[in-house]
Amino acid sequence: MQLSKLRRRVSWVAILMVLQRSPILPLAKNAVLLLGTIVEKCWTWKAVLPTISAVGGWHSLSGASSYVTSSQSNPASVNAGDSFSFTFYTRGYRANSFRVDGLPNGLTYNGSSSNPIISGTPQTAGTYNIGITGYRWSGLSGPSTSTYSLSLTVNQTTVVDTDGDGIADTTDTDDDGDGVADSFDAFPLNASETLDTDSDGTGNNADTDDDGDGVADSSDAFPLNASETLDTDGDGTGNSADTDDDGDGVADSSDAFPLDAAESVDTDSDGTGNNADTDDDGDRVADSSDAFPLDASESVDTDSDGTGNNADSDDDGDGVADSSDAFPLDASESVDTDRDGTGNNADSDDDGDRVADSSDAFPLDATESIDTDGDGTGNNADSDDDGDGVPDSSDAFPLDASGSLDTDGDGIGNSTDSDDDGDGVADTADAFPLDSNETLDTDSDGTGNNTDSDDDGDGIADSVDLFPLDARESVDTDRDGIGNNADSDDDGDGIADSADAFPLDASESVDTDGDGIGDNSDTKDDRAVPVNPLTLWAGADTTDLGSGWYQSSWFGTFHGNSNGWTYHLVHKWIYLAEVSGGGLWFYDSSLGWLYTTKEVYPYVFQNTTGHWLYDQSDTGSRKFWNSSTSTTISPE
Repeated sequence: MQLSKLRRRVSWVAILMVLQRSPILPLAKNAVLLLGTIVEKCWTWKAVLPTISAVGGWHSLSGASSYVTSSQSNPASVNAGDSFSFTFYTRGYRANSFRVDGLPNGLTYNGSSSNPIISGTPQTAGTYNIGITGYRWSGLSGPSTSTYSLSLTVNQTTVVDTDGDGIADTTDTDDDGDGVADSFDAFPLNASETLDTDSDGTGNNADTDDDGDGVADSSDAFPLNASETLDTDGDGTGNSADTDDDGDGVADSSDAFPLDAAESVDTDSDGTGNNADTDDDGDRVADSSDAFPLDASESVDTDSDGTGNNADSDDDGDGVADSSDAFPLDASESVDTDRDGTGNNADSDDDGDRVADSSDAFPLDATESIDTDGDGTGNNADSDDDGDGVPDSSDAFPLDASGSLDTDGDGIGNSTDSDDDGDGVADTADAFPLDSNETLDTDSDGTGNNTDSDDDGDGIADSVDLFPLDARESVDTDRDGIGNNADSDDDGDGIADSADAFPLDASESVDTDGDGIGDNSDTKDDRAVPVNPLTLWAGADTTDLGSGWYQSSWFGTFHGNSNGWTYHLVHKWIYLAEVSGGGLWFYDSSLGWLYTTKEVYPYVFQNTTGHWLYDQSDTGSRKFWNSSTSTTISPE
């Protein structure tokens, strides 16, 4: 490490020797100075700077780059015996030690390099030149600055001894010798004064108003307290601070006469205290006659309850509020229903309806006097006077609770009339005892037979039902008076239905080939289906709608008038076959072969069951009523 430092020093010396002989030395010297600054950052001041300074004849703390200065005035002055302080520092590079020369007696240097200060109390007058030199290193070593010169003048002071006690005022704690220390003496140089309470510059001994409150001391109960001048009750506390100035036991804040111990209250604020006032509340009622002498809003208390009539909601104390009391000052009366001036307690007809209270069901209601049903509502207002649950407007006997209806208007109430509707049929035998237009209801559906379109409720209108009062029957093919459901030979051809292939066709009973055409009409009994598909009959019963559509007056709308298979608007695809006499067999995929005629449709005979079905289908759904089983068939 030491060898490396030596090599660096030799290198720098060689460079400087070359530059000494160069014509551009001034420029080179400045360049070397700049390089020296950089090298100081990299190496150390002790390793490089001394060598450079020695060779070049200059140093970093010379006046050219660093110097001592101060922000305080120079020259400076101070009186002998007064304290003095002077702070200084270096500009450029910081000095690490200072030498201070020529300090007068009483001043010292604190020896700090970071915050160097000269301070103290000079005692000897004179002019002093104080030299300050900064050094780069501690211990006053290394490069130094030019010496800074501080010119300090210490002025001679005149000694004053006010009380002549031989102690200068500057050190005397009682300059005027009046026994009061200067720190407490408002006039430290005037032995005749020590206090100036109001700080007006005139001592209290000479001042006629010590506290400066504008009240002469001779009239001031508190001459040294500017906030007080009076003490009305002589209790030693000034009125300003005293909460009871007159000492009457009533706080000033509540005392109408805070300076008069004989008065404290003035209820009517007339300036005369209550003790002397004959009408304390000023309501023009003498206190001797006033139930509330201290309350101007009250003077009377009828019921003596302690609350004046003006505030009392029940002046006479009868338990009835004055606002509701017709006689608010008479405890024996409170109501006068008819407003005749006589209270109800004394009035024999309270409501004035000319019905004595003793006979009046509503003695306090002039609009009512009778209550037939005793329900608390008078007949005039009661919508049901006799309380039988029937409004008077609908009650044939509004005052008789045992009757309310007279259906036939014969003057006898229904409750006692044996024929309420007067139709000649006793109520006991009349399904509609209150309806003179009806007496029977065969199917018990609540609609009388005269109005009911299906009396027996079998789903077959009375207009087409051969047995309208018998729910078990509706068809009588052979008109023998026996319905088909009970008739063993529906068509009356002498062949029992059980053996008759055509139980509803008296002209046929056998179908050898099972093609749905009786042998009497079938030209070829062994055919499974008709040889010639149906060509529907023409004429008044069928209308050609065009585009293959036809409208039958009784069988409905269908498409296709040939080839047997036809699309029916309601029954969809069916196979039609015509038989003699205008009868029609048609095949339905769900119901099988069905037979009907213009005269009996919408009744159809189902070949597979031997039952008659009633067609109730429409374009929305297909359904057939089977009266034999009382069921509805809904084929797909």
